[in-house]
Amino acid sequence: MDLEKLSIVEGEKAWMVFIDIAILNHDGNLIDASTLASMLALMNTRIPKYEDEKIIRGEFSGKLPVINKAVAVSVGKIGGKYLIDPSYVEEQVLDNKLVVGVREDKMICALQKQGRKEYEFKEVEKIIDLALEKSEELMRFLK
Repeated sequence: MDLEKLSIVEGEKAWMVFIDIAILNHDGNLIDASTLASMLALMNTRIPKYEDEKIIRGEFSGKLPVINKAVAVSVGKIGGKYLIDPSYVEEQVLDNKLVVGVREDKMICALQKQGRKEYEFKEVEKIIDLALEKSEELMRFLK
């Protein structure tokens, strides 16, 4: 997000952006789904119009400028096999899970490891390759 675009009065006032996610039900892969929902919410956010020190209700000055869109891809490991987008039941038996944040320009922007076992470097490289491939599919939702 271009933070300078959130400025109302330079050095004095700026818009703040909060994302609250209420999980009603889930079947696993909570981070991936929440990231996608958050990104879609940001892309559809409009900036209120501000004139003469007042917010003009119902009028907007434009959309929130979202740059470097990103998705999260979860890849689980169980018994030497990799599982992309594991369900809740599958997550309960995984040895490990690595959540990979991928930007639309294919840059890795986040990694989060879950689980009790370690990964070898070559495994992390393999998981990142799988995540990069899956991210292309998820990015289509952000078009």
